[in-house]
Amino acid sequence: QVGQQEAAREAYRKRQEIMQRVWEVADILFEEAEGGSLSVKRFQTLLQDPDNQVLIRGLFEIVSLPVGFTIRDLAHMMDRNFSGNVSRNEFCDGMESLCFSDDFQRSCMNLKAISEVRLHIDEALREYIKPIQKDLQNLAEVIKASSKTCRPQSCLDLRSSRPAECGGPELQETSSAAGISFESP
Repeated sequence: QVGQQEAAREAYRKRQEIMQRVWEVADILFEEAEGGSLSVKRFQTLLQDPDNQVLIRGLFEIVSLPVGFTIRDLAHMMDRNFSGNVSRNEFCDGMESLCFSDDFQRSCMNLKAISEVRLHIDEALREYIKPIQKDLQNLAEVIKASSKTCRPQSCLDLRSSRPAECGGPELQETSSAAGISFESP
């Protein structure tokens, strides 16, 4: 019983010591931060600044980051909302999670990160697809307009470059408005 209490006190003391170092580093990194956050690039620059190396190296020795883990990796890992910025809270919370999470908590954080990436990709794809959908809609309008004015014998050759024979001036107006031009082959 006494041994467990002593171990718990020692673990709490060590946690407080590590978090004190995290807060000291955060104070240095974010003292000039406008709006309470730094761009990921600025965050990396400050972490690599020789004036900050003693404190930061000391923190990383305590935290024991994996071999090959770079400042860039840390900066991108701390930007949890893909904003391109790291806030003081993101840094402190991220370091606390990195240092003190158990296997279950790390697994939950990994699943959350994967979900966030999936949502971010989904949003990006939706934005990417919008202009394509608009172009397809415009093309459908041109096709619909041409089907109303098309004279069958002049439209047999679908490669026709003569809209006057296939759709007349109405098709020309509709296709021009949609950004489609008919050029000679």
